[in-house]
Order: sequence, then C-alpha cells, then structure tokens
Amino acid sequence: MSAWTGAVAPARRALVAASLALLPACAVPRPTAVPLAREAFPARPDQRACCLVVLLPGHGDTPKDFVDHGFVAALRRAAVPVDVVAVAAHSGYYFKGSVAERLHADVLAPARAAGYRQIWLVGVSMGGFGALLTAQLHPDDVSGLVLLAPFMGRPRIVNPIAEDGIRQWRPRPERGTWDYELWRWLHRLAQPMAAISPTMSPMPPIYLAHGQDDASAGTLMLAELLPPEHVLVIPGDHDWDTWIPLWAQLITRVPWTGGADPRPPAP
Repeated sequence: MSAWTGAVAPARRALVAASLALLPACAVPRPTAVPLAREAFPARPDQRACCLVVLLPGHGDTPKDFVDHGFVAALRRAAVPVDVVAVAAHSGYYFKGSVAERLHADVLAPARAAGYRQIWLVGVSMGGFGALLTAQLHPDDVSGLVLLAPFMGRPRIVNPIAEDGIRQWRPRPERGTWDYELWRWLHRLAQPMAAISPTMSPMPPIYLAHGQDDASAGTLMLAELLPPEHVLVIPGDHDWDTWIPLWAQLITRVPWTGGADPRPPAP
C-alpha cells in the first residue's frame, strides 16, 4: 500500500485548487468521461512492448497534440521499443479532483495487470503536475517521470520554500496544503536513503526539461534535487516550439527500454 494513501482527500482538493489557478476566468470545465479516454500507439500491432509511455497533455491540449507535434513519431524514428498511450486528461479532471484516480484505475492498474514491466508518465505543463501527483499517490505503479515545464504549485507555497532553500527546508510535522505535501514528498530526494522510512515506496527517477525563459521557482528547486544528467534546459519559453526539441533529446536519455524497473530498491 502507498505510504500516501491518506493524502487522497487533500489531493482531490489540490486538483481543484490547481485547476482554478490554471483555467481562464471564463472557462467551464469539460465533462469527465469514465473511463478516461485515450489513444493507443503500440510499437508493434501484434506484440505488447515491455514498457508503456503515458502522455499527459497540458491545459487546452488533447492527445492529438502529441501526434501533431511529433512526440510519437520521434519515438518511432529513434527506434525506442515502447507502447504509447496519450490520455485525454483535460482540465475538467483536475477541476473535479479525479485525474490521479482515473489514471490509476483506467491506465496504470490495467497496464500492470497486462504485464508491462515499466510505466513512464510524461507530462507537459499541467500534465506534469498530474504526473507528479499520480506518482505521489500511486508510487508502486509508476516507474519514472518525464516532466516538461511542469506546474509545481502556487507561488505562496513554493516561494517561501525556495527562500529557505530546498535542501535546507524542514517541513513542519502537521499536514499542509496540497502543494506543500507535494514538496514534502519531493523533499525526500534531498535526504540520504538511510533517512527514509522503509515503509515508503522508493522515489521514481525524474527527468525535468524546460526553456530558459520558463524557469519558475518550482522547476529550479526540483532541478537542484535531481542528478545533472536528468535536467535539460534549452533556449525557449512555455510552448511547443521549445518542448519539441527538448523531447527529441530526452528520448535518448530516459532508460525506458523495458528492462528492470529503474526505481532504486526500498531502503
């Protein structure tokens, strides 16, 4: 069982808060279909791969955007032997607070049951937040994360942590807001393995990429916690023109070839 099972209720409130922050003032959340709609792109039509890559779109985007911007084609050109699923996890799921629940029930759990050895979540912008939250709540079903310019929380929570310094920050004992709890979870990356409770699931490997003009306090803090080879920054802003070349480089860095689960063993 996940060590963060008790965080589900706060996480649902988290998604509502995040959605309110991301949605335009006049926007009305779209209906949330059950199960979560998705489009599959198998590496081979007659055989399941060992690794599944799940693509989570940003606000206002759809699974088709990953196709139109060449994300699936780039994997195929690089001969990366992974199956791909692009999910229609639009802002309505975040507003309702059900994105992690639906991803787990409709995608992750069935994929594990089908025999996938690795499941990687790839999130763009809002989708990066969804990937982080899903890994926080269901760590045993997520092999790794690839985050492109992820939403990392509200400034009123993130900025004070950044002022302390993420490695010097000491989370308070009592439970905080959804983004505070997200950073409590990420803060484990700053701790030696011996200091982490053996009841907690190992942290998944995280790869982070963004444009130089899109460096928020949250992405800079996360980058500080990651191995340098897991962080990629190029000139650019918060747009597909930046994410497309980032993705082309990430493809060759991420160990998603279907071997053993890349997470470290539990302490």
